[in-house]
Amino acid sequence: MMSAKATKSTAAELYRFLASLKREERLYEVIFFVTSVCNAKCRTCFYWKELNRSGDLSLDEIKTLTRTMPSFHHLILSGGEPTLRRDLPEIVRLFSVNNHIRFLNFPTNGLKPIIARDFTRRMLVENPQLTISLNFSVDGLAQTHDRIRGVPGNFHRIERAIEMVQPLRREWGKRLWVGINTTICRENYREVVPLAHYFLERELLDGHYFQIIRGDPLDPGLKKIPGSHLRELYSDIVRIQEAYAARAFQDDDPRARWLKRMIYVGTLNFHHRIQFANYTCGASWPMPCTAGQTSIVIDYNGDVRACELRGSLGNLRDYDLDFRAFWQSVVRAREVEQIERDRCFCTHVCFIHDSMRFSLRAQLLEVPKSYMMRHAWQRPRWPSPLARRQRSARSRHAPLSAPAPPTSPSE
Repeated sequence: MMSAKATKSTAAELYRFLASLKREERLYEVIFFVTSVCNAKCRTCFYWKELNRSGDLSLDEIKTLTRTMPSFHHLILSGGEPTLRRDLPEIVRLFSVNNHIRFLNFPTNGLKPIIARDFTRRMLVENPQLTISLNFSVDGLAQTHDRIRGVPGNFHRIERAIEMVQPLRREWGKRLWVGINTTICRENYREVVPLAHYFLERELLDGHYFQIIRGDPLDPGLKKIPGSHLRELYSDIVRIQEAYAARAFQDDDPRARWLKRMIYVGTLNFHHRIQFANYTCGASWPMPCTAGQTSIVIDYNGDVRACELRGSLGNLRDYDLDFRAFWQSVVRAREVEQIERDRCFCTHVCFIHDSMRFSLRAQLLEVPKSYMMRHAWQRPRWPSPLARRQRSARSRHAPLSAPAPPTSPSE
């Protein structure tokens, strides 16, 4: 029997979860490329044409910008390499004070381990309401990772960086999550699972996250991942995610622990099902994309986009760094309408996850279903646009008395 205290705690967890399901569609997430400067040469990078250019927004410009932005929850840093921006803690402080952010995603290539540690500590101290997810980019074991990243010794520097932040991880508890991001590509897909087990067994991380290579990378050949291997890979990844979930929530009472594990593993498996279906057969998402409505991308030079994979909608300097003026512009409204008309979809997990937050179907049906199906890995049931058109054409030409044609697994 559970105690009254445990039952009350579980009920509170469930209430908070249900209360979070229906959200007003307003700005929730900002991806900010804080600099174009980078000290790596990643062959998987979709942003390589923009790297190491002049024109970064100054701290004063960012101050003006944040004062015209509404409050929002989630700030994702990007670049270039964020640790190369010397005033990064000041930038985060501006978003904290002026926009009341609650969650910061801080990715780094780990080449500046002391700076990554010191910046993280300072941001935790200066922003007491902030939870930070410090994520190191690791794309393989030592030789593979260094080859993909174009920097000899990168893997060992990341190991050093992860070890250096362990005291912070112990000191700050749930306010600091330390994880790894791995980009799956042709050169590393056979090594992803051994890499995941290598770090899982060392117990230095709170999570390990996986994305398929996207956009137009420096080395286009890296995008050719065999679909059959990708299915097996995602099946193995589920077990990795379950292990991290068990570790993360082990101190919670049993019912709350089960709910949190279901949401955590179900959500990540939902991401992977979407990525797999989109990558292998062009399937669209089971919910609309809310890019440009609930999320926005700001480039290092002030260019602004609805999504990292779409074109620029203008430059915030042309709006005198008045974000409100841009947000109310006809240009943004037309882009949102175009995304809705196109039923735009991709494998980009940031936009998958943000759009999921605003879909009751995704949260109440797809996430629990993804959790229940986590060990019976298969393609999602929603059809691709091509499959829908083919099915519609067959139904128009089929006689009324004919039975419905069978559907293939790809549909």
